[in-house]
Amino acid sequence: MIPERISDHMRMLQQTREWLHQHGCSVESFSVFMCRPMVVVSRPPIELVKTAQHICERDKNGTRSVWVASFNGCRIIWR
Repeated sequence: MIPERISDHMRMLQQTREWLHQHGCSVESFSVFMCRPMVVVSRPPIELVKTAQHICERDKNGTRSVWVASFNGCRIIWR
């Protein structure tokens, strides 16, 4: 079960990276988790901006904004 899940997540990640590249977006980093892959980008395509959720991260040093959108089973985030 786990090898199949990892294979599915890697396939989703590769398809998402290709889609982002086709839309002029470069991937800064990515992670593969058990739930779903996560991709970090610097500037998202407009298609993702329209559907993104805004999240505020707070810690002792202050606050910063993070936006999260989903595509092809992957979470795509940017700050």
